[in-house]
Amino acid sequence: MTRGAKRAVVITALAALALGGAAAAGALARGSGEDSPTTAQPAGAAASEGTVVEVTRGDLRETLRVKGRIDLGRATRVASRATGTVTWLPDVGTEVSRGDTLYRVDDSPVSLLVGDMPFYRALGLPGAVKKEDAGTELLRGHDVDLLADNLHELGYYDGPTEDAVFGAVLEVAVKRWQSEIGAPQTGVVEPTEVLVTRPPGGAARIDSLVAELGAATPADVLTITGTRKRLSVDVPVDAVAALEKGDEVTVTTADGSQVSGTVRGIGRQGASDDDGGDDESATVRIELKADVKELDPGEVSAEIVTALAEDVLIVPVAALLAVAGGGYALELEDHTLVPVTLGMVGGGEVEVSGVDAGTTVVVAS
Repeated sequence: MTRGAKRAVVITALAALALGGAAAAGALARGSGEDSPTTAQPAGAAASEGTVVEVTRGDLRETLRVKGRIDLGRATRVASRATGTVTWLPDVGTEVSRGDTLYRVDDSPVSLLVGDMPFYRALGLPGAVKKEDAGTELLRGHDVDLLADNLHELGYYDGPTEDAVFGAVLEVAVKRWQSEIGAPQTGVVEPTEVLVTRPPGGAARIDSLVAELGAATPADVLTITGTRKRLSVDVPVDAVAALEKGDEVTVTTADGSQVSGTVRGIGRQGASDDDGGDDESATVRIELKADVKELDPGEVSAEIVTALAEDVLIVPVAALLAVAGGGYALELEDHTLVPVTLGMVGGGEVEVSGVDAGTTVVVAS
């Protein structure tokens, strides 16, 4: 793809973003160009020669094109708590999973653990930790539970993960993990040896490198994001009036593939125009539940489905004839005019009633 080219994304948040058919029904009278009917005809008059099409049954959508962005969320700065020298760094874009190495200090790995509380003490058996941290009782607490849960998820430990006790079984699990990652098999986990975080998507992605090889620590080393992509779109406030945080939506990419997402936030902002009015817009942030590989971080062109009419009769707008006294009609092949009632308009097509599916009508050229 040419650098800088925009990609199309269709957000089909049908229930949440629907404005309703009534709002779209009036669009025909206001429209112009492809969404306007042909020149008004007297009742019973035939349209000019044109092609013929069949009245079809299907779904009709009204869409709004807006600007959007794909990103991985806000980057978080990671500071090394270890004292020493940075001896290894990952490449930007690398995905680091639970238990894997983020970077190395003095050739010892600093690993990623998933959780919500940073470690604040050394975890090990009473005789194995440093004297200043040592006690006589086996360790318990949220940090022990968090370590046990991570080692369980990694397949090294099958003991309890709630109200866990750092005993011999957990020490063996720690040593097995340390052996796997190339760390000294001490059976002790120091706060300086792990980063505890909960990145969206379950893994961390290296966003940038702050430190260089050979840099002294403690210091900032790198920045990370989650691996779950987010779609943000800027839309008029009235187009998302019914949308709420937590709503489930469907995102359809340009190739037709679909991925579900969750609305994580709606930020409203207003900007005054030159006439003193307010042009309000809202930024809708959608977290995608699965990776969409063809959607790289960057700017995108998006379409919001603002109204949907399902299983309706559809004809091209160009097939409509405005009749004397108001209203619209369709011209059959024998030049008979059939009055129709209009519904939603979108994409150059219009919902009609008063005619059967499969009926052949004239489209003026």
